[in-house]
Amino acid sequence: MAATWGVLVTFALVTFVLFQTTGAACPKGCLCQPTTTHPFLVTCTGGNIMNIPSNLPPNITSLTLTSTGITEVRATDLKGLTRLTRLLLPSNKISTIESGALDDLAHLEFFDISGNALTALPSGLFKNCPILMQLNMGSNQISTLSESDLSGLTHLEFLDLGDNQITSIGARVFQDLDNLNRLGLSGNNLTDLDSTLFEYTPKLFSLDLSDNQITKISKSLFSNAKHLNQIVLSNNMISMIEDGAFEASNLNTLNIQLNNNQLTSITKNTFKTGGKEGISSLTLNDNKIATIEAGSFDHAKFLRTLDLSHNELTTVPAGLMSESVSLSLVSFEFNKLQSFPKGVFGTTTRVETLNLANNQLTEVGDGALDVYYLQEVDLSYNMLSEISFSGLKNVQTISLNNNKLKAPPTGLSDAAFLMTLDLYDNDMDEIPAHAFEGLERLSRLNLANTLNVNGTLNAQAFCNLPSLQSLVLDEDHLQSVPSEALNCLSNLTSLTLSYNQIKNITTDFGKSANLSALFLKGNGVSMVPTNMLMSYVNLSRIDMSSNLITHLSSNSFPNTKLTTLVLDGNRISFIESGAFVGLSSLETVNLANNQASYLPGNIFSGFKNLSKVSLDNNPWACDCLMKDFARWLNMSDPMLEIEVECRSPSKYFGKKLRDLDVDELTCDDCKPQTSAPKIDQSGGQVQGTVGKDTVLTCNVTACPQAEIFWTIPQSPGVELSKYSYQYNKFRVNYEDGSLTVADTMASDAGEYHCKALNGLGSDSKDVQLTVM
Repeated sequence: MAATWGVLVTFALVTFVLFQTTGAACPKGCLCQPTTTHPFLVTCTGGNIMNIPSNLPPNITSLTLTSTGITEVRATDLKGLTRLTRLLLPSNKISTIESGALDDLAHLEFFDISGNALTALPSGLFKNCPILMQLNMGSNQISTLSESDLSGLTHLEFLDLGDNQITSIGARVFQDLDNLNRLGLSGNNLTDLDSTLFEYTPKLFSLDLSDNQITKISKSLFSNAKHLNQIVLSNNMISMIEDGAFEASNLNTLNIQLNNNQLTSITKNTFKTGGKEGISSLTLNDNKIATIEAGSFDHAKFLRTLDLSHNELTTVPAGLMSESVSLSLVSFEFNKLQSFPKGVFGTTTRVETLNLANNQLTEVGDGALDVYYLQEVDLSYNMLSEISFSGLKNVQTISLNNNKLKAPPTGLSDAAFLMTLDLYDNDMDEIPAHAFEGLERLSRLNLANTLNVNGTLNAQAFCNLPSLQSLVLDEDHLQSVPSEALNCLSNLTSLTLSYNQIKNITTDFGKSANLSALFLKGNGVSMVPTNMLMSYVNLSRIDMSSNLITHLSSNSFPNTKLTTLVLDGNRISFIESGAFVGLSSLETVNLANNQASYLPGNIFSGFKNLSKVSLDNNPWACDCLMKDFARWLNMSDPMLEIEVECRSPSKYFGKKLRDLDVDELTCDDCKPQTSAPKIDQSGGQVQGTVGKDTVLTCNVTACPQAEIFWTIPQSPGVELSKYSYQYNKFRVNYEDGSLTVADTMASDAGEYHCKALNGLGSDSKDVQLTVM
């Protein structure tokens, strides 16, 4: 290590001495430094540099000028820089290079003039640059290339002319470039290519002609480019490819990109090549291909990728890929296929991924998907009403969402390696018992919006799925938690029951002790199912947003590993002290878009991992009851994202709680003093009459005003408040908190419970209703 350090120090000192002996100072706005590859390297940048510096050290080997105000390279600017091997002038404003500007640069190997404003090159610019290997002239305004522009560049290997305005290229422009292997001509205005254009580039390996206006590929265009490995022709207007156009290529790994063109058909000679194994990757998406001749890919025995998506195919000929033995991806997505027959693939064909999504398929032939090593098949967004997967022994992922399936697919028992099954957005009448039997490796099952409005979920539907970890049952018209069906799943970690019609939760979520994520968004739940959550000690995320929850009681969430709690868009008007007690791992809480006006002072105390609390769009009352919370807020971690915007009293409307002095938080309406809720206990026995409305009173004395909640005997898991607009049968009066039982029936008899809370305390009352 010491020896190495000594060599570096010696190198730096020698370089410094050599630099000083030239008598040159580093030009203003430039950095002059030695590197291990370039003993004298100069880099200049800045809009105030208007010309190439005149006092450059003559022994520099690398010069970079970028993002300057330079507009021209004069004939004298680079005089005497005979050791220069690298000249980089990208992203300036150069529109002119004078003739003879590079005459002294006999050792130049790399020249970058990209991102400027050149419209043409002076004649003989590179006549004294015989060993130039890389030339980048991309992103200029060059419109034509003459036969002398690149003359003499016999060592050139890389040439980029992309993103110019070239409309034509002379037939002999590349005549001296017999070592060229990479050529970029993308983003120009080329329409026709001379059939002999690449006659002089026998070593050409990669060619990019994308984003032009080319209309035709002639048979002889690539006839002398026998080593082409990649041809990029995407985003042109090609409507015709002459048969045999790619036949000259001798390589077996040819990659052709022809996406976004105007092709309408493919014949069996369109992509024939001279190599024994043929094309390896063919991209044909976003054309207008309506027909493919049988045998079109017989020459591509080792074709790996075939993309025919976004075309106009109505049929796929049998045997189309019978000779291709090693396909990794085949895509027919976004065509007009109505059926997919057996025999498209051969008996020895190996396909890893098959995409048939977004067609008009009503039928998939028996055995059509029985392809060796098929691991992923996408049939989503079709019109299938039934399908069998018999024979798919290696498949790992199946997507059948957005079809018209009336029942789960048959033949799934063959798919012993299936891990992901998407069946969402179908129209099933039933998910029967043991519908997924044999899928012992299935870990993810999506059945969202799968059942129709009258559909049923059998209690034994999920039995024999020992590996299932994620189950999605969104939008399945469920009236309650399907506990019996969930009892079969012992390793479930994520359960989604969002956007159903679940109003009260009186049963658990199955027997999986591993449940870590529970999604109940968009139901009609009005009470947190505390008792039902008790046994799930590994829950880390609960989403009960967009429900009808009215308030959070103490110990609402007995899940000590909870990190994320989402409760926005409910009707929560009161949060009791201790609502989140014990949740030491809590990181984010979302209580936005509720009806809460008060927060206990200790509600978020002691949560060391808390990073974000969303409280916006609540009617927060910045009064005396919020003093304790305001004190906590002022002392909270400044990195914690939390904000309380006052809605009342009117003098503080729109202000932030943290901006108010704690002593300014008063309850001016409470004279002579504030008080905890006290309920008048009279009227505990009420007699109603069948067919008439019955009013149950809950007269409360409290200041500030208390929030009143009712529970009803008919639904133990339902709680009502003045914000519970969803019930026509039961209504809580907005002013006095009384409960009206509309059109009283004999079944309405029972014990009703009223509870009143404010930040100072609570009181409760039972009301017994009898009906005559």
